[in-house]
Amino acid sequence: MKQGKKHPRLKPPPLWHCPRCGAKLVTRDMWHSCGNYTIKDLFARSEPNVIRIFRTLAAMVRECGPVTIIPQKTRVVFQVRVRFLGCTPRRSYLLCNPRVHSQKAALQVPEGHDVCQALART
Repeated sequence: MKQGKKHPRLKPPPLWHCPRCGAKLVTRDMWHSCGNYTIKDLFARSEPNVIRIFRTLAAMVRECGPVTIIPQKTRVVFQVRVRFLGCTPRRSYLLCNPRVHSQKAALQVPEGHDVCQALART
């Protein structure tokens, strides 16, 4: 049986940077809302435990690998190459919506890492 040639893994093109706001996007025509937002402002109307939960979640995600955390007008998103998790702070809770559209967004969760148990302790 003849083995096929292994094709080298193609390096993805660099992310496009919006000249107005600096957002990093996969394609030039990808929709986004330009703005300069902060975590502090986003969580200003939330109870203190909500920002603690967010910080715990952010630390756990960072343990899985390099990630960019981007505050937006109504939510915070986590991005590797694509945005894979959005969290919207409410007054007394944090609403999180995972959006994995591609394997490029996947992070490896360390062995024995239980997100739900860790968040429940905060």
